[in-house]
Amino acid sequence: MIKGTKSAQTGSYTAHKELLDYIKKHDLSKQEHFDYVAERIDIEEWTNYWITQSYLANTDTGNIRFYCSKDGEGKWRWILFDLDWALFRSTYKWNMIEEFIDPDGHGVGNSFSTVIAVGLFKNAAYKTYFIEKYAEYMHTVFTVDRMLTILDEMVDEIDEEMVRHCARWKAMSYSTWQKSITKLETIIKERWNYSKGDLKETFKLSDAYMAELFPEDA
Repeated sequence: MIKGTKSAQTGSYTAHKELLDYIKKHDLSKQEHFDYVAERIDIEEWTNYWITQSYLANTDTGNIRFYCSKDGEGKWRWILFDLDWALFRSTYKWNMIEEFIDPDGHGVGNSFSTVIAVGLFKNAAYKTYFIEKYAEYMHTVFTVDRMLTILDEMVDEIDEEMVRHCARWKAMSYSTWQKSITKLETIIKERWNYSKGDLKETFKLSDAYMAELFPEDA
């Protein structure tokens, strides 16, 4: 279990370092090199992880955990947790796709490794897979209606308790909390279009290709 970039919480960092060294030394545009990495990383779940992080504009990308079996035979997988900075009012407009594929690093001070992302995106087939999977998620997992429905369910679940909470602790008023919910609704509605623009801008996609990915806007 690795925290951040290379802090081993259990086991050893050695196997992951060896993988990163391989990616640095081999051109993943060559399929045999890409396949070697794909045998050691759960590529599908790695993709799902970073689509989710970037769509939700989680700026705390360095707060990260990933793991594999101790015998070194299992694939590396990433754990989605701690989304305190997701859909945050001061940062939800940021292009977070660019962030996690920045060769200089991601997270605070660009201090977290992007070696895997930079390597994978050298592979044209993978880049297409990522782009199309991103658009698929936007039409399924992250539709505005679906996210607003989930938000409403979460608010309804704690609404009565928030009245008591605000009265007890006085850290904020109940009306302030309600205003925060309204702002979050606005962020959810706006984030979809920002993300679509980020996808086009980051990968320099043509209008024709965008029309294929988002036919409802064609």
